[in-house]
Amino acid sequence: MPLPKALLCVMGDYSAHLEESKLRQAGFATAVLHWKELANQKNDWMQLAEVLEDTAVQAWVIAGAPAEFTENVLCMITLLALSLRRKSQPGTAVVLCGEGPAPILPPVMNHVKIWHSPEPFAARLMAARFKPGTNLSVPFHIRALLNPMIGLWLEIAPTDGQMAGFTAGVLEADIPTFGVGPLGAVPKKSQLAYPVLGAKGTLRDIPFSACAAKNELTESIACYCKVEGIPRGVFLGNYLAETEEEREVTLIPFTGEQ
Repeated sequence: MPLPKALLCVMGDYSAHLEESKLRQAGFATAVLHWKELANQKNDWMQLAEVLEDTAVQAWVIAGAPAEFTENVLCMITLLALSLRRKSQPGTAVVLCGEGPAPILPPVMNHVKIWHSPEPFAARLMAARFKPGTNLSVPFHIRALLNPMIGLWLEIAPTDGQMAGFTAGVLEADIPTFGVGPLGAVPKKSQLAYPVLGAKGTLRDIPFSACAAKNELTESIACYCKVEGIPRGVFLGNYLAETEEEREVTLIPFTGEQ
């Protein structure tokens, strides 16, 4: 029987030899990847989505000094988790290798364990393989579509019922185009009813960019938003309300600072 796989992502200039050794000793076939090598090109970090989609990858460990877990990095990690189609998330851990405050993760990432390097994190991840898998808990359907060539799209839809018109937006990023179509893939063509693109404002004092249309969204019909930049969160609300109170917005933050 092949060994379960672990993906070890190393932050900054940390060597992570200790963490790699612990994962191998626990029984994981371990691949090591240095995050800053992925940062050399704009969308290279998106390559990890395909790697993590492999159900043989049973552990995803991100190791580094606390200061390396910037807001940008946390958003990317959250987007990678939101991209997966597999039945459950791999056992995911942040391993801190130095002094400093632990990163604050968003609610959608509450399955992630935070350990310090001396702790027996590898053995605990191996033991966790025999427990029921974890699915992300989100208030509406969202999937990140990540491709280094075409960038980031977000697939957004209600999880039950329907919406007769919608506004979808991202925090601290831009939406240059959007469409509506069946769940599963970005539509090649889209007929939009009363579309609005480039709506701007603030939500919780954070700037957003949004799109809106009077198309109906359901469990099987989604809004697809192309996103430029690394969003700090995504929200879904009713069609073009004037005030924050009227928007009935549901926000999914990608960091724990909001």
